[in-house]
Amino acid sequence: MLSALIVGANADSIHAINSAKKLGLTVAAIDGDSESEGFIYACENYTVDISNKELVLDISNKIQPKLVIPTPIGRFLTSVGAINDQHKLNGISEKSAILCTDKHVFHKVLSAQNNRNAKHILVNAGIGNFNDINANLTYPAIIKPRYGSGSRDVFTVFNSDQMKLCFAEKFPCDEDYIIESCKEGDEYGVDGAVINGVFQLISLRKKMLTPFPFRQCVGYFSTPECEENFTLFMLTRACINKVCNILNINNSLLHADVIYDGGPDIFVIEISARPAGHFLYDVFVPLSTGIDMVSEFIKFSLPELNQSYTFDPSHKKSKCMLIKFFDFSKGRITVVPDENYLYNHYPVKKYVCSLKPGMTMDKITDGKSIIGRGYYIIEADNNNELLGISKEIEGHFILED
Repeated sequence: MLSALIVGANADSIHAINSAKKLGLTVAAIDGDSESEGFIYACENYTVDISNKELVLDISNKIQPKLVIPTPIGRFLTSVGAINDQHKLNGISEKSAILCTDKHVFHKVLSAQNNRNAKHILVNAGIGNFNDINANLTYPAIIKPRYGSGSRDVFTVFNSDQMKLCFAEKFPCDEDYIIESCKEGDEYGVDGAVINGVFQLISLRKKMLTPFPFRQCVGYFSTPECEENFTLFMLTRACINKVCNILNINNSLLHADVIYDGGPDIFVIEISARPAGHFLYDVFVPLSTGIDMVSEFIKFSLPELNQSYTFDPSHKKSKCMLIKFFDFSKGRITVVPDENYLYNHYPVKKYVCSLKPGMTMDKITDGKSIIGRGYYIIEADNNNELLGISKEIEGHFILED
């Protein structure tokens, strides 16, 4: 049987593991946590710190994988790249993984090619004087860690007083931060694959964001490719294709966060050569496009499976859908609606809810503060209808101060 590796075996990896097993692969999983959720589903497990490249490579040399299965991994995508380099596999290289996961280097490389027009400042760990970073700033500005994903510790400030207040508790910083000029426009998530040097767009997801300063994503609207969205799709394809060429990303899945203001350019916030987590690659994208990107990538990467593949959703009509997370920001839950009632009265395609009466809701400040609550996916003819249905569904939850 063909052997494959999973690097990082948290809950986001389960769909990828099962997809590979359905295609006949033997899957070994590596994670530093011996109780990782993906271990239950893998064929064999190795409890190893995935940040330790040498240990990860030792395991890969023992297994001799035909593929590292792409999953929503964060900073240590670099370990995936090292394995791919070692065994000459499809997927991200270590060098390109560094460019994806280091936001400072990512900006430097793209801006040098005139592909990222933004003011950008690096705040090194250990800096203890606010005046050291305030001299050349323009506002509004986005502050975020140099490394990391899931919108951890990301916020927006509009003046130097707010900037000083935000950094007051961080000085001296225990990690590197970056500060960038804030771009106007709608934010989108991009799902796709670079196959033989050409970017193939699978899905565009318009973000539903909380107000400033945190601007956390609490939902995504699928964006069907149609005449109304022709320019957006055309610009996105051209932009991501160019960025992937600069970063030398090829034969890999990817996701990106971008901003579009209706003008002639797409601004790339960040890009990573792996699928998106938060129930996107495994639930929302397959439902809205008909494309299971991990399964298709496995079939592309392993011709010995003798299975056809496609990354083009046009053979199926993309659907107008919304995945909405439960973003209640204050109050104690007293009533949670019946799941069967929601399925019977609304166009609900998927509903997963962990909220229960008596739970207290806190402010949404990052991805972790919302993802564990659950989500629902609905379908309608347009975004306005989706918003109306969403409001009705959430009206069945009752909270008190």
